[in-house]
Amino acid sequence: MRRRVPPDWQQVFLDALREGHSVSFAAKLAGVSARWAHKVRSKSSKFAEEWAAAYREGTDYLLEVVRQRALSMEKASAPLLMFLIKVRLAAMDRQEDPVEIE
Repeated sequence: MRRRVPPDWQQVFLDALREGHSVSFAAKLAGVSARWAHKVRSKSSKFAEEWAAAYREGTDYLLEVVRQRALSMEKASAPLLMFLIKVRLAAMDRQEDPVEIE
């Protein structure tokens, strides 16, 4: 028996990506499989663009969370700050903003 696909699954999925969740977890929240989400993305350029934008927003959000945590510690976390610097330098090398990490 096939499960019904929730009518609002794409919005729930994209919102979860914007919040920094993984594709698998976002799909679970949306009530679909990650495989289904990838299949729809491969067939819909609009959804693929929305996915990419949401993923970038989520990555930006996660980087900001890491930055805030690194700087808010009694002594700034050198490893966390180095991670952020490496991510930004990699983006600059590819002339991208932001970096997509999977």
